[in-house]
Amino acid sequence: MSRSLLPTGGAATAWAGPALSLLALLGALLAILGAAAIRQGSPSDSRLAGAAVVVVWGHGLESADAAQARAAEILTGIGGVERATSLDPGRGDEQLARSLGAPSGAAARLVAVVSPAAHVAAKLDQVLRAQGIAGRAGDRDAAAHETRKALFLALAGDVVLPALIVLAMVAVCGWAVRWEANLSAASLALIRQFGASDGFIRGLWRRRGAGRGFVCGLIGAASAVIVALIWQARGGLGVEIGSLDLIWAGPWVLIAGLIGALTTPGVAR
Repeated sequence: MSRSLLPTGGAATAWAGPALSLLALLGALLAILGAAAIRQGSPSDSRLAGAAVVVVWGHGLESADAAQARAAEILTGIGGVERATSLDPGRGDEQLARSLGAPSGAAARLVAVVSPAAHVAAKLDQVLRAQGIAGRAGDRDAAAHETRKALFLALAGDVVLPALIVLAMVAVCGWAVRWEANLSAASLALIRQFGASDGFIRGLWRRRGAGRGFVCGLIGAASAVIVALIWQARGGLGVEIGSLDLIWAGPWVLIAGLIGALTTPGVAR
């Protein structure tokens, strides 16, 4: 009934579906990446107690684990270093390794270096290069700051940008509904003559809007999952996307459907 009583607007509103789908894709993709970044979180400060942090990775025939063990042994023996400890992989290590200069996609390991000397990172870098170890050293506080910055940006991306996307969805639905309301004026006048109430008319709009929003949200969310999996297969975007992170694309199906259902034109007589 709603299809016959409320004209779709044809070419005038043909842009609404693709626009909603694209917005849902962007929102779902942000949710997936943000969830992955937040899940990885920031490394525990207690594990990184010391003056510097060294990140090493595999090079040639040497694996990351072997490079880590060799770096810890060599760095412990140099002057000015009290202790160099190989760290087991932990939450947030990947982000920290990337901030220190580890190549994207490479398995990296951390070594915590305790030294009373200030700015020891430059000396550690020289030792790593001299020993042929693929790695970089950085100040512990600076590295932790970069990791916290990345986490903050992830949180902002999961709040600010999705809010803007929601507002854009509201605008798209509002413009489409206004076009369709103008085209439906004659039909609305006719069904009012047969006693249709404003509640009944709003119900027609809401069913149509919810259906359009749900379908577009589903298309956008599914596309976001596919894009995220492709990015992950090609090396990712600095975060490791897990299967549970993909679930966060789902709410955007409901968000799009809810916005479509709540966006109705004025039905005053």
